[in-house]
Amino acid sequence: VILGVLAVSAAAQLAVLPVTLTHFNQLSTIGVVANLGVVPLAGVATVLGLVAVGLSFLSETVGAVVFDAVWPVLLALRWVVALAAQVPGAVIHLPAPGPVAVACYVGGLALLVMPDRAAALRRRLVRRGAGVGLLALAVGIAAWPLVRSPDGKLRVIVLDVGQGDAAVIEMPDGRTILVDAGSGGPMRLDAGERVVAPFLWNRGVLSLAGLAVTHDDADHAGGMAAMRRLFRIDEQWTAASAPSEPRRFGRAIVTPLPPTAAPAGRRNDAGLVLRVEIGLASFLLAADIGAAREHELLASGTRLASTVLKVAHHGSRFSTTSEFLRAVRPTAAAISVGARNAYGHPDPGVLARLAEAGVAVYRTDEDGAVIFETDGGTLTVTRWARRSIDRFCLDPEGIC
Repeated sequence: VILGVLAVSAAAQLAVLPVTLTHFNQLSTIGVVANLGVVPLAGVATVLGLVAVGLSFLSETVGAVVFDAVWPVLLALRWVVALAAQVPGAVIHLPAPGPVAVACYVGGLALLVMPDRAAALRRRLVRRGAGVGLLALAVGIAAWPLVRSPDGKLRVIVLDVGQGDAAVIEMPDGRTILVDAGSGGPMRLDAGERVVAPFLWNRGVLSLAGLAVTHDDADHAGGMAAMRRLFRIDEQWTAASAPSEPRRFGRAIVTPLPPTAAPAGRRNDAGLVLRVEIGLASFLLAADIGAAREHELLASGTRLASTVLKVAHHGSRFSTTSEFLRAVRPTAAAISVGARNAYGHPDPGVLARLAEAGVAVYRTDEDGAVIFETDGGTLTVTRWARRSIDRFCLDPEGIC
């Protein structure tokens, strides 16, 4: 009997596997066993609930008594689920399969379960072999993001997390760094769990080489709790604990800019600012710094010139001064900003200064995620929402 129940549970899990992976990036390793307790309890709760509904038409008092009897069953069901969730490795997060992988998976299952007792043995074997082959192909296609080799390119993806910041840096050697994780906390949408984590899983990223928190504002650090819970993290950086020397990741170099001893009233200015470079391409991630910190960086003689500027503080009027822009000389700029936000970001003055400097501006409220990809000689920018691509040649004497 138990083997039969396990077989039914396994069959049900196999049937919904594409759905759970596509929408939740989850593969349950304990579900088949957990269902031995969950299914009977769910059945009892469902029957009692239906009986209670029927009795409530005859007597509200009797119906209420039966409804109350459902409560202990639901508590037991919750306890079984919570216990199963505590098992190490109970849930594995994987990339969502694409349409081709799903089609191969469904076709493979159909060939394996299709009744064919009347068919000749050879035909049955061919059908079973084709089913197994399609399942293997589905697994191979779906697992490709996990096993593919690094292509030597640097990618900086400014994610659309609303009025907040989250940037994924995919290094040429295959390692990944996350800079901020959007909003989170009580009464907020957890962008770390709902946006950043699924994006990373779908890219085949199951661990992070670095997790950088520019500062503790909720729109930057709120999603970090989910990231620490869901991913293995090699290093964690803040303004106070960032490496004192540049770090190399393959051909890419990450340089934390000199920190500042900003007073309490200038908390944003104490944030972590990073510069990432490879070949002729470079990126300046300016966190939420304001004009005062920009002037400090200018006065310190720090190398600021960068191909791409992640505009500070969502395009606030208190940042991105003309002097700072002249020092950075960006070709492109990304503004992480929420649609119809209450702060008026990005400020028209900031947009005017960027336009005057001839900078191509990309905004997450209009373009969705903005993907910068470079091999050090050319820069490709993809607007996720519009599916449009811009290309920039970084070598004035080269042919791109």
